Amino acid sequence: MLTPLERWYDADTPEVSVVIPNFNKSDLTRKCLDALWANTNGYRYEIVVVDNGSSPDDVQNLVNAGPHLRLITLAENRYFGDACNTGAEHSKGRCLVFLNNDAFVTPDWLAPLIGVLDGCLDAGAAGPRFIDPDGQLQEAGGFIDETGNSLRVGQFKPYHPREEFERRIVDYCSAACLAVPKWLFAELGSFDPIYNPAYYEDVDLCLKIATTNRFVYYCPESTVIHIKNATSAHIWNAAELHQIIERNRQKFLSRWGNWLQARAENREIPFPTFGPSSASHSSHEQ
Repeated sequence: MLTPLERWYDADTPEVSVVIPNFNKSDLTRKCLDALWANTNGYRYEIVVVDNGSSPDDVQNLVNAGPHLRLITLAENRYFGDACNTGAEHSKGRCLVFLNNDAFVTPDWLAPLIGVLDGCLDAGAAGPRFIDPDGQLQEAGGFIDETGNSLRVGQFKPYHPREEFERRIVDYCSAACLAVPKWLFAELGSFDPIYNPAYYEDVDLCLKIATTNRFVYYCPESTVIHIKNATSAHIWNAAELHQIIERNRQKFLSRWGNWLQARAENREIPFPTFGPSSASHSSHEQ
């Protein structure tokens, strides 16, 4: 009998491309890969790992992971958004799944997400139920208030059980694991590099999806274990992280603040308009 890896991994004609950034965390990335290879079925898929200028030893550890991934190496740390954009450019699947290397998929995780994209005509993205390593709910979709702050279902209590276990439309799902049609991601200009080094690029993308009259779906049938900030905490201390988040919140509000305020006041205001991203991405395959 074929293993899930042998049956569903397809580097030539994948339906889904799983894009994973790495920066000097190859051991963690390999655990992420092990979970993917063991638990992914239902759709032909490829894995595109984008290394963000890691040390030679760290890159070699990814090379040693074996043939069931495509490794793209960048000369410097281009951070989460640019790494994901580069991976998307090199992908072959019709659907993209962006996955953090500190996110570990569980059995049958992929089919529900792609099923939403294929089965709901108004779906523009889909995200899973995130749980902490101890099994506690971490995120069941998220919403954004008029101040640009994130309200993740599960982060604060109490919340109604159906919020965890019913499929719902939400403002956004975290790009720690986010499925998006490749054509739509490209049409919306990918992750906007103004949010480098990190935070708010996924929320911005999800609100852009809403400008196309599509919705972001929280999909509880898919479960992903997520270790929060496993990479970012290695790069920045708590004070630096707070400064990065606050700086990007202000950038986010400069684009979306009027619309968020109007929504809070239950009045209409046109969505912002966007042109294609002017960011360029250079990379080479290992």
